[in-house]
Amino acid sequence: MTHVPSAAPSLVTPFAPTIVDWNYFANEYYSQTSWDDILLIFWYQLVVGGALWALFEGSRSKYPQVYSPRRRWLPAQVPAERPKAPFGWIPPVALVGEEETLERCGLDAYMLLRFIKLCARLSLFTSAAGCLLLLPVFQGGGGGLEGFNRLTLNNLAHPAHMWTSTGLMVVFTLRLYWLLDCEYKNYVKWRIAYLMQGSVDQARYQARYTIMLEGLPPSLRTNAALERYLERIF
Repeated sequence: MTHVPSAAPSLVTPFAPTIVDWNYFANEYYSQTSWDDILLIFWYQLVVGGALWALFEGSRSKYPQVYSPRRRWLPAQVPAERPKAPFGWIPPVALVGEEETLERCGLDAYMLLRFIKLCARLSLFTSAAGCLLLLPVFQGGGGGLEGFNRLTLNNLAHPAHMWTSTGLMVVFTLRLYWLLDCEYKNYVKWRIAYLMQGSVDQARYQARYTIMLEGLPPSLRTNAALERYLERIF
């Protein structure tokens, strides 16, 4: 009896999902999302955020070397002592101006706070515009969905209704570009001011005021021409 070897196993899967299949699976998954799922995520995030906040409130006065190390290393550049009561630090911090923040905390910390403020402004704008303009369009989309999914893009039955979402996407993108442009201009202003004035405690470091210029055009390769050019810039 002759043994006939079986065919080699095929590496091709019998089912290779396409983009349409993945879209179908995604729609089926998200169509099952309910308000209970949204509330569950909300309460979970609230509990985790509250626990982290309580940890911060209990540790900020117990471990000052972690939460306020500048009081030890740069005591002349820190603000007054904050109240130790829970949430007592929020009003004094909220009333600190931008120039004082820059002077007390430095340019890096100042720009980080500006970035957080930028994200908050962008989120508030997109949330307000989405609630006022997109939710009514989604709710009347005619897709036949109920519950939470009635307020989502999945409820749009006609492709023409998606132009509202597309238009707002363009508006959101343009506003983001405008906010970034404002932040870059603000950074350039304070960066030049820092290079011109510096810090009293760091004035002894000559390296902080030394720059190297390369690739100068022939018209600026004299001391007098380069000095006039830099004076005009700074």
